[in-house]
Amino acid sequence: MKHLLTTRMLIRSRKHLRLCLAFALIPLYAAGCSTSNIVNSPDQSEKQSEESQLNQVHDAKDPSESSQIDDVPENSNQNSNTSSAFLYSQVSQTYNFGSYVLREGENIDPLRGENGNFYFQTVAPLKGLMTAPTRALYKLNCETGDIAELSTFDDEENIRICDVMEFQGVQLQLIYRFNDAYIEFIILKDGQEIYNSLAVDTLNLPKLTQVQDNLYFSISEMDITNSVFGNVYRIGPDFSIEQVYTSAGYIVGLINTVNYSGNFGIGIHQESNKRFGFLDNQDQLTFVEVQNDDYIYPLSDGFMHLKPISEKVYSISWIDKETQEEIDLDQTFEGVMGNYTALENNVFMFEDLNQQSYIGCFDGGQIKIEPVESISSGLCRYAQISSNSLFVYIHQNNVNENGQTVSKDWSGALLQP
Repeated sequence: MKHLLTTRMLIRSRKHLRLCLAFALIPLYAAGCSTSNIVNSPDQSEKQSEESQLNQVHDAKDPSESSQIDDVPENSNQNSNTSSAFLYSQVSQTYNFGSYVLREGENIDPLRGENGNFYFQTVAPLKGLMTAPTRALYKLNCETGDIAELSTFDDEENIRICDVMEFQGVQLQLIYRFNDAYIEFIILKDGQEIYNSLAVDTLNLPKLTQVQDNLYFSISEMDITNSVFGNVYRIGPDFSIEQVYTSAGYIVGLINTVNYSGNFGIGIHQESNKRFGFLDNQDQLTFVEVQNDDYIYPLSDGFMHLKPISEKVYSISWIDKETQEEIDLDQTFEGVMGNYTALENNVFMFEDLNQQSYIGCFDGGQIKIEPVESISSGLCRYAQISSNSLFVYIHQNNVNENGQTVSKDWSGALLQP
């Protein structure tokens, strides 16, 4: 494969990388500038009863002013699905990862939680536009607190683990290997290579999503003619890898976090807008036209679609996976959900600009959200550990009175009912 790489390919690859960087920074910039404030529908009366307000997205402009679950009246019409989502407010265990950051500039990248375990890796400092290489891969047993080192790498190997997952009794790893003129994308099954291609996107790393008995992932790849294609692949229970969709140009990750909802969607950038595709109940990709400043968020039974109606204020509609219909929820959301992660049973978590964590769900035709006050502020990532436990990874920068970082903390917390 290497002999096919030419100077023209190198130039074109770098051109595509710059384009991808520009595209990827649009949602990242929006997330960084957002306030993640939740507001009620503008046509709602200010004299709503407390009970009817619970059926709207709660006002979370200031967490101290937000409606808490303790304030829910006994006759509230929330069902058990919503109640169970908001019960994930108790920290049952905490963890400290600081001792695994050994060298200057090193950081921790959380990867995935499953079967009572949490996977994370230490990564070297960034290398220009290239993603920081992996130095070590670890697995935390959330019950015992034990951390096992699974593999280590030298910086010269230029390996970055994109995702890791236990599937059908074996471990799958999605990795990038950075070379001077190209990027290899490799899938390993218990350490043995089962797929190899040329990748062109260092910002939207491929992630695995399980939908029923199959795994899906999307990736932007380059063929031997130097053309870029966005591809979706399915990994079957027998580890067969099948291409199920291809599109000229880039596929961008729907949300750049691991999706635990059992649902799968992709975004495709075009000239003036972008297309959004999702797997329907027949595992076929169905497409919806959306604008570049829209946001699509996956959940178990469908997708939240946020459309701008004014500066930083979005109307919320629901795209039903079963019927493919889009329904206006008559709700609005102010800001963008940072580090959004879809969990099971239409539950999701995200953080706002102040690094306050929130948990919410789609229930009874409404989006309902509550702050998680038991989690300290910090750059958070979220993971589903089991059907009744969630893991929150927290990165905190401790600053002095001049705003200079004097120390860093890497920790985790297990949330359970």
